Amino acid sequence: MLFDHDSTFDGHVTGFMKATGLDPTRTGIQAPWQNGIAERWVRSCRRELLDSIIALNERHLSRLIRAYVAYLLTPVSTKLSQLRCRDIL
Repeated sequence: MLFDHDSTFDGHVTGFMKATGLDPTRTGIQAPWQNGIAERWVRSCRRELLDSIIALNERHLSRLIRAYVAYLLTPVSTKLSQLRCRDIL
């Protein structure tokens, strides 16, 4: 997980990330281009996952995010081979 040096990302946030299996990484100091990458990931996660599913609790949210990250890391060819014809139409 990539995030910047904002004070809102304290020990609680990094502890939660480590507990969910994510590796928290801070962006470089004086590197604003990295903020755009982190913001794009958050926006994608919200749009593709959290806008359609309500997390019931922290454990459920952790499981959802792990599944979403696993989905993102699968190769595109694997995703395409799992599509059915009705999904394409």
